[in-house]
Amino acid sequence: MSLSVNTLFGNMGNSTSAGSFNSGLYASLSEYTSIRTGAYKKLLNAYYTKDNSSSSNTVAANKKPVNSVAENKQLAVVKDAADDLYSSSAKLTDTSASKSLFKKADSVTNDIVSAVKSYVSDYNTLVEEAADTSNKKVTGKVSFMTSQTSAYRNALSEIGITINDDKTLTVDDKALKNADISKVKSLFNGSDSMAYQTFVRASAISSAAENAGNTSSIYGSDGTYSSYYSSAYNWYL
Repeated sequence: MSLSVNTLFGNMGNSTSAGSFNSGLYASLSEYTSIRTGAYKKLLNAYYTKDNSSSSNTVAANKKPVNSVAENKQLAVVKDAADDLYSSSAKLTDTSASKSLFKKADSVTNDIVSAVKSYVSDYNTLVEEAADTSNKKVTGKVSFMTSQTSAYRNALSEIGITINDDKTLTVDDKALKNADISKVKSLFNGSDSMAYQTFVRASAISSAAENAGNTSSIYGSDGTYSSYYSSAYNWYL
């Protein structure tokens, strides 16, 4: 009971205190009766049931389906696109004597034009496919890549490459073919080039897409492990 021993015995000496004592005693007895009869428990249960129901409804209302089968497939498509861009970037940035497209070139060769066009095609595919995934890590890395490319807007325009409003690239074959070889090489060859930055970003995007796909396949929409071998764990959920 909330009535203390001091209240019970310490104030019995005067009439004023006796009134307070009786009032407190009746209140405490009433409280004690509520506890004994289970009224308190019922009241608390009703309150928390309502509160939990409200919280569940809020969560359900805000919950959005993520990492669905369609999303996982899209992440796989993004990974493939990133891998393709990684390869086309590597071909352009290679400075080895046996593989470099720029080593002995004193003008923009057909091989260089072809390699740049493959790079642009793979770049555009990645940008377009990434727009169809909701994974923030993947889209964030793609956004960073396109921001890096935007920093070279003027240099790209000088060799016939335009950055479009949707962040994809367009190549003017004739302008590229007639461009200054030193400018093309500066943009696409070596570890200081724009293409090398894309090479690094493509690798990061591929890893992010792969990790996102693997993580999403571990759990089902109800929060349980989807792996057959983890079914024993689900018993505890």
